[in-house]
Amino acid sequence: MARRVIFSYRHQDRLLNRTHPFVKVFALLCGCILLIDASVLLVSTIALFLLLLTGIQRLPLRSYARQLRFFILLFALIALSEYLRSGSVRSALIVLSRYALMILYALLITDSTSGDEVASSLPLINGSVLAGGIELTLAIVPMIFQISEEIRAARKARLGTWSIRGTFEYLSTLFELLLVRIEERALALEGRLFDAKRKRHASRISLHDLPMVLATAFFIALRMVGHE
Repeated sequence: MARRVIFSYRHQDRLLNRTHPFVKVFALLCGCILLIDASVLLVSTIALFLLLLTGIQRLPLRSYARQLRFFILLFALIALSEYLRSGSVRSALIVLSRYALMILYALLITDSTSGDEVASSLPLINGSVLAGGIELTLAIVPMIFQISEEIRAARKARLGTWSIRGTFEYLSTLFELLLVRIEERALALEGRLFDAKRKRHASRISLHDLPMVLATAFFIALRMVGHE
């Protein structure tokens, strides 16, 4: 299976792809806020729900393995700092799980939602420059990881080894290629007479949104009950 780029959209006909973009973005924001200080019960409940969605969506985590190494290192540092602060392995694992679930939430939403869908579904800003900015920003994020993979493959083909100098060269090449790709995208959009203020067609709420809505409402209720 070809390696895919993390945080990129895949066109499929699955549950999350049919769910309204605004519902998904709202669920992502609520989920991340709830996870900041979530109890073990809430973390476990959200984890089961996200793992179920991962299976339904067939999220290609194996293809993301190399790009997820950064997040794995970040999670390890977060867990270590929490352990040094609290002296509790249980507390460190809970904190690690919270941040890991936030990333999984984001992976599921970006995997099933394109940038133009998000821009068209957000109320009040559709037809504004802000909507165009959101659309372009979401298109740039996977581009960074794609360029990183290309540079890594090129260095590997040249039998490049790790060094401090090589790291600076890698970062320099990354930023240089990123600017080139952004310029190419800007010229392509200009050639197609792209209008950031155009009114975008928004999809309608449907029954496919019910699972995500009910799950989010259940998580909020569980958090409220846990704090009584």
